[in-house]
Amino acid sequence: MNQAGEDKKLRDQLHREMEPVVFSEEMQAAVLKRAAAPKPSWWNREIHIPAPVVTALLLLVIAVPVYGWQQAHSMQANVVADTSGKGSQQEERIIVSTAGVFYASQLEGEDR
Repeated sequence: MNQAGEDKKLRDQLHREMEPVVFSEEMQAAVLKRAAAPKPSWWNREIHIPAPVVTALLLLVIAVPVYGWQQAHSMQANVVADTSGKGSQQEERIIVSTAGVFYASQLEGEDR
């Protein structure tokens, strides 16, 4: 009951404040004309994207390149470690077949 009383007080206060505001005939016609206008095309509509969705997409757009950079950096570190571990051995041959691209040591059964 208390909520209803507050609502009535607010409604009465709003009516008192809005008494001096009067819409002219021209303003009423303009509002009615705008309300009766056809809906905008798909391209002209406003959309509302919730903040959590925008945040998730933004994090994804940032996280994917960072993850890729980390993977590339770790692969480069592994290649450098493998190369420095071999010392002065000659460069390994690459063999291309219909099954894929392999190092010669892989085809000989050597673990890499």
